[in-house]
Amino acid sequence: MPVFQTSRVPKRLLMTVETVGGCWHHAIHLAEALVRRGIDVNLAVLGTPPDAAQSQDLDALQGVKWTPICPPYGAVSDDDDRRAVGLRLARLANEEGCDLVQVHSPVLAALAKWSVPVVGLAHQSLCRSSPAFEDTNSARTHVAMQEGLDACDRVIVPSLSFAEELQQVFKIVSPVSVVRNGCPLQPMAAAKLAPFAFTAGRLWDEAKNCSLLDTVAAHLDFPFMAAGPREAPNKREIAVRHLEYRGNLSKGRLQAYLAHRPVFVSAALSAPYGHRVLEAAQAGCALVLSDIPIFRELWGGVAHFVEPCDAVGFVRSISELARQPELRIRFGLAARCRAADYSLKKMTDGMLDQYSAALSARQALQAA
Repeated sequence: MPVFQTSRVPKRLLMTVETVGGCWHHAIHLAEALVRRGIDVNLAVLGTPPDAAQSQDLDALQGVKWTPICPPYGAVSDDDDRRAVGLRLARLANEEGCDLVQVHSPVLAALAKWSVPVVGLAHQSLCRSSPAFEDTNSARTHVAMQEGLDACDRVIVPSLSFAEELQQVFKIVSPVSVVRNGCPLQPMAAAKLAPFAFTAGRLWDEAKNCSLLDTVAAHLDFPFMAAGPREAPNKREIAVRHLEYRGNLSKGRLQAYLAHRPVFVSAALSAPYGHRVLEAAQAGCALVLSDIPIFRELWGGVAHFVEPCDAVGFVRSISELARQPELRIRFGLAARCRAADYSLKKMTDGMLDQYSAALSARQALQAA
């Protein structure tokens, strides 16, 4: 594949990713795509050690160097330790000769003095309206996020609705751009259509509304399966009594389930994007989603929408699709057609445009 032709593309990029959170798959796909465009990528892996599925992802990376960062950012609470992580990242960027840094959370941008432009991804629900933001340290989290946004040369969000949410809560002076997430389009498998429902993601995250789905599963007369981590970083584990838990699946095993085109369900209360929904849509699964702005923006017209707390509504919509194969196939194909708009190429082109803008702006500032 030819190298992306522009004089302002970085030659070497330091990209951070955390093992806990929804940014993992985005980083893996993007890193591989950038290497194919001729960019050297060093993936700085923060958080708890990669689990078995994530280790497989790292082993499969072609031409991407990855570096574990100790102490892991997600495992420390002391401000000095957090700053040490920032200094380690800045030193790594200098040692590797990187000319641009991409952080998976703007918070990281404020932890060090950077000699190169920093692009911050805002891909996690840190707004006060989201359950993920409401914790005992919410005020401190808000300040850290604001400082990080101020430190970024550019801020990238995956959807218009999340950009609006972010700007309602924080004062953002850096340019904010929307680059929708994308992943490689897989051929639709010829596996036999199977009558079951499926959900995947961080089951422990209250924003995913797994407790409601567990209630929904009790009122279905066919299996409702769930995949993803149940244990939170603080070791609290969510209990599921009616969902058929399938573990934290590798990419291949997850695709094997999706190949049967189950009814894919997400009752998320908030979501900047929803990577698992995209994967399910690519597989040709009919979608039943909570009626929140991000899902309306991305999947309006091709999914069934239900109010996030309406268990009866979820039971009704899931059952309707599961019991009518022709209807499920029709909605699944519509979702797959929409998913083609969210391609890895479009995402990569969009990120390269943002890198170019950040490098050009920094060069102009230095010249002035």
